Amino acid sequence: MTLSLLKNKLESLKEASLYRSRFSFMHKQGASLSTSQKSFISFVSNDYLGLSGHPEVVAAFHKAASQYGVGSSSSPLLGGYSSHHKSLEEELADFTNQPRALLLSSGFAANLCAITSLISKNDEIFADRLSHASLIDGSLFSSAMVQRYPHRDCFILDKKLQNNSNKQRWIVTEGVFSMDGTISPLNHLATLANSHACNLILDDAHGIGVLGDKGKGVIEFMRTSPRDITVLTGSFGKAFGTFGGFIAGSDEIIEAFIQIGRPYIYSCSLPVAVAAATRSSLQLIQAASDHRAYLQELIHYFQQVSSQLKLAVLPSQTPIQLIMIGNNAKTIAISTALKEKGILVGAIRPPTVPPNTSRLRITLTIHHTKEHINRLLGYLSGLYLATK
Repeated sequence: MTLSLLKNKLESLKEASLYRSRFSFMHKQGASLSTSQKSFISFVSNDYLGLSGHPEVVAAFHKAASQYGVGSSSSPLLGGYSSHHKSLEEELADFTNQPRALLLSSGFAANLCAITSLISKNDEIFADRLSHASLIDGSLFSSAMVQRYPHRDCFILDKKLQNNSNKQRWIVTEGVFSMDGTISPLNHLATLANSHACNLILDDAHGIGVLGDKGKGVIEFMRTSPRDITVLTGSFGKAFGTFGGFIAGSDEIIEAFIQIGRPYIYSCSLPVAVAAATRSSLQLIQAASDHRAYLQELIHYFQQVSSQLKLAVLPSQTPIQLIMIGNNAKTIAISTALKEKGILVGAIRPPTVPPNTSRLRITLTIHHTKEHINRLLGYLSGLYLATK
């Protein structure tokens, strides 16, 4: 793309109210983000359990950083694999009830590694239409034939799978859909995978830590057998409160990623301090039943008050709450007006979501209170009605 075409592309994004901008903050404490001039209540964080600032997690990071430094300085196959990396992989395997686990530099890299390493152009992929961009990009990079079925529609998926094929087939889904807050019908997908001899790849970045008695995510929440999942991926940037991603699966699958997984082989390892901090997070997640119960209380309260105010809130049992607006410009206008009131809310627009479904994405964490929610919804109710 030439510079002139690139300039035109950027201008077209602005005209369509699809231009994105970044918010720079100086301080973070609980649900508050601050600049040098103003403090905001943040509803844009995925730090659902508040572990990014937990004293034990921070202490583990500091201790490891003082011993190993702040960078890994190498790929995992060339000297970047420490005892903390090894222990975290073993602890994740135990936590997910999978034989082995592997650390990646991000959740995005985990999905790319999983799909492009296992799936070839001779295979078929059946992906939920609202799956995360990393799952879709991985599917496209694999060169396999990709069919996208309507969101959570197992009936249509079953019809697609009934077509006889000699190809190896893969069902790809998120556990909690990051821009909708909906939960995958995992038991139905597992049944379809078994009955049609398919493999099942689950990205549970937003479910792990939040759902299930022990925080093991959608698999535990839906009481699905871990054996029904061919590959599980996750992210440390959500409920873990740290950084990076992982893949869990069989011995052979994980070994294949180590040997041929380009996103794994050709990236620096996670810093040792991050691995150490994540080990601490993993222990806290399993003991965070009170935090999960409090999150569910906030979720129920948010849904209840939104309904009373007649806001177009999508049903969700997760900390991801969506107010449907539709129009791009209106979505930006409401988000901007909330920011002026000291409240940060994500304005989600295409291509992240389908055309004409722009929405406000509100994420709840244990740092929020009902008073925070009342303040947000009070302002939002007036703004929402004013733009209708």
